Amino acid sequence: IKTKKDRSSFELERKIVSHMRRIGLKTASSPDNADFVVCIGDDPWVLSSLHDLGRIQTPLLCIGSTPGFFAEHDITSYRVALDLVKKGRFFIRRKTRLVAEYDSKHSVPALNDIGVFPARSASILRYALSINGGFFWRDSADGFLVSTPTGSTGYSLSVGGPIVLEEPQVFVLTPVSSMDKTHTPLVVPDSSRIVLSSIQSNASPVLVVDGKIRCVAKADTISILKSEIPANFVTFSRKDEVRAKLKKRDKAPGGEKIRALPPSAKLIYLILSTNARGNMTQKELVSESFLPSRTVRFALDVLIRKGLISKGPNLADTRQSAYTV
Repeated sequence: IKTKKDRSSFELERKIVSHMRRIGLKTASSPDNADFVVCIGDDPWVLSSLHDLGRIQTPLLCIGSTPGFFAEHDITSYRVALDLVKKGRFFIRRKTRLVAEYDSKHSVPALNDIGVFPARSASILRYALSINGGFFWRDSADGFLVSTPTGSTGYSLSVGGPIVLEEPQVFVLTPVSSMDKTHTPLVVPDSSRIVLSSIQSNASPVLVVDGKIRCVAKADTISILKSEIPANFVTFSRKDEVRAKLKKRDKAPGGEKIRALPPSAKLIYLILSTNARGNMTQKELVSESFLPSRTVRFALDVLIRKGLISKGPNLADTRQSAYTV
């Protein structure tokens, strides 16, 4: 069992363990000799759990302590999920992941997306894009994003990418704020090798994996391709109901407000809502978003006025404020 470290998740874990004992499901000593891993928490916690598992491909049974895309059950229906597992009435859904090759090493596999950005905020990334060895374009942009079908409803969507339904074997390639408006998102087979070469910026490029892990790349070439390690999930339906999940998200508290936000405010809200630490300073948000300070200030003001985030003291440095969803 992997449980997010917050009160609601710990309380849900206590109930889940009690029900598992009641129906005869035993806990294993480690993930690699378990039939499945119960992952209790929100979507960012699921991503962190996958990163922690590394090459271990034990399926995750996600039970949400808050609403999310990965959990089919929550505190109101976890007993149903566990009872179905006990009866063997479940399926394993394999989701494609991405990996980046850079500086003679590999990133951790990404379930949602891998982005390439300048290390210094408010800088331009210049690069040449090749797909399967064939040159495609040169561009100057804020960054470049490669997304799986799973990640197509996240950051990729917010920067203009399409929503990909039914888990086809494709990747979505999206330039972030390209200076050439003819460079629109691309959909390519997931067997493709995507190469960014001749990378130039004011500072070394940074790989951002699933919006959580940052890796500095010293070389001017980065390859992104399908990982040999899929993400496996315990599910109870053969269909991945993306439409229903999107509808549920839009109806969630603040859903209509979020859809009407300017793009910069949407990005800042996404970063704050998926941040594992719980709150961030304006300086941290500038670094994480690669937006200018004035744009981040504007986005924060909008989010506060809409009642979507709150502002409080930063206990680590009282000279700064901290923002949280």
